[in-house]
Amino acid sequence: MTGQLSVRVEDLTLISGAMERLRAQPPATLLDRPVTYADLALADPPVDAVRLLGDGVRVIVRPSGTEPKLKAYLETVVPVHEDAGLIAARGRGEDELDQLRAEMSTALGL
Repeated sequence: MTGQLSVRVEDLTLISGAMERLRAQPPATLLDRPVTYADLALADPPVDAVRLLGDGVRVIVRPSGTEPKLKAYLETVVPVHEDAGLIAARGRGEDELDQLRAEMSTALGL
């Protein structure tokens, strides 16, 4: 499942502040799973973004390039069990995506 957390602001310092907080204290876990942190501003070429990766969870956070928004691109991977099927897996994926959106909202402090 994929989704977004998109926060529109009037004060652009809220975006830079959220990115600073995320870089200073990235979450160690998301969806109760350990995640690794990468600051893509240190990559070549540098990008004003942060990546969080874990088992079945991926998040990229970056300021919008065209609007006064902070965007988090969210992804969860849920296995399909033979006894429950695809519809049940999608339901679990949607639940995880909602939880991930809430966790990232808290982590960004917006």
